[in-house]
Amino acid sequence: MRILLIFISLLLGAALHGAVGEEPPADEWLGIEGLRIVDVHHTEGYLRGVMNLSGQSRTGWTPLAPPVRPATDVAGIWSFTLLGRERLEGEVALYQVDGEVFGEGAIASEMGRWQVTAAGYATYNDLEIRLVPVGDPTLIRLRLSLLGIPARGSYAVYTPSGQAGFGAAFGYKRGPIGGAYLPAPPSSVVPPEPSWRPGAGRSPT
Repeated sequence: MRILLIFISLLLGAALHGAVGEEPPADEWLGIEGLRIVDVHHTEGYLRGVMNLSGQSRTGWTPLAPPVRPATDVAGIWSFTLLGRERLEGEVALYQVDGEVFGEGAIASEMGRWQVTAAGYATYNDLEIRLVPVGDPTLIRLRLSLLGIPARGSYAVYTPSGQAGFGAAFGYKRGPIGGAYLPAPPSSVVPPEPSWRPGAGRSPT
C-alpha cells in the first residue's frame, strides 16, 4: 500500500513539473495567461458595431459618400466666340433641367449664318454643349470651364469625313431668356464682339 502511495506521488510531481515548464498554449497569443479573448465572434461583432467597420471587407472604415454639388445654373441667353482657322460667333438660348442642357440659336462666320440646335450637360465646374446646324451634317462641340468669366475652353468641328477644325472657345451668359441683356465682360478678357449678331436675322457683312 505504501509503495502505491509513493508511486502516485511521483506521478503527480512529474505532471506538475511538466506544466510549469511548458510553453503557453497556441491560442495564448498575448503570452500572458488569463488575458486572451474568450469569444472571437462576439468581439468581432462588437468592434464592427462600435467602430463602424465594413461588414463586407472587415478591414476598413465604411467610406462616407462625398457631397454632391448641384450643377451650375446656365439657363439663359449665351454668346459664344470660337477662334480657330476662322472666327465663329454664336448666340444660343439654353434651357436646363438639373444637369441636362438644351436649346437653339444661331452661329455665324464670314461665310454665312446657320440656325443651330443645342444639347449637352452642365456640372458644377464645366459646360459641354454640342451645336448642330439645321440641315447641315456638322457637329460643333464646346467644352468650357465655368470657374471664370467668361467661361473658357475649347471647341472642335466634325463633319461626316472627320474632324474639320478646332480652337479656343469663350462664352458668357448675357441674361435670362426673354429678359434684358446683362453687360458683357470687359473686352480685356473676351474677344471683341463683331458688328453683327446671329439673332438679328442677317448675315455678317
